[in-house]
Amino acid sequence: MMDVVLLIIGGLAFNDSKGSSWGAGILLIILNFAYNSTLGPICYTLISEVGSTRLRQKTVALSRIAYQIMNIICGIIVPRMLAPDAWNLGSKSAFVFVSLETIDVA
Repeated sequence: MMDVVLLIIGGLAFNDSKGSSWGAGILLIILNFAYNSTLGPICYTLISEVGSTRLRQKTVALSRIAYQIMNIICGIIVPRMLAPDAWNLGSKSAFVFVSLETIDVA
């Protein structure tokens, strides 16, 4: 469902009306709420249960390191995607995240 919503948001980028901007914003808020109330918190409990007893601390540490590295990368790239004086993708940046999610699921 996240891919479908992101595809709709990316498709709305090709329409320059104010309503499409509002629609993309509302869909992003809904997507954020759905992710943070369903899939997002599962990662924290799942990671602590994946490793065996001996490897649990190392598994959690490595997963937190990977999470923070991805936050740093997204913190650098996403503002450039959205900024009008940089890449100026706007809502079209949803296509980037759709491709990343599709790769992640496959």
